[in-house]
Amino acid sequence: MKKSYIVAIDYRATYKPMTTDYKVLEADNLLDAMSEAESYLDTEKVYLLNIMQADKAGHKVKGLPGIRENTYIEQITNRGNGWHRTDAAHSETAWSHTMWVDESKNAQHIDSNEVA
Repeated sequence: MKKSYIVAIDYRATYKPMTTDYKVLEADNLLDAMSEAESYLDTEKVYLLNIMQADKAGHKVKGLPGIRENTYIEQITNRGNGWHRTDAAHSETAWSHTMWVDESKNAQHIDSNEVA
């Protein structure tokens, strides 16, 4: 089964204050997702990248044709100096994110919760 990945691009405050963009990745596995996400890493503009993996199969959003909702959990983080797991051992707190993705692969963030 193909995994589904989204990269969260958190911009530096000097470039786009309080802005995070979400991009659906075409990767089939985490290694390919890392490689694809690095194309968004411009250290002058981007503070960090978080790669999130779909928790399970998504479901259709009632009343919104072509929109699927899914929960994505942060897996790895890059702050411009290499990838590391998003876990307590690396001083990172993982979050789960509810995302809506349309047929054109546009992602919209709906909600976030800290992973217990």
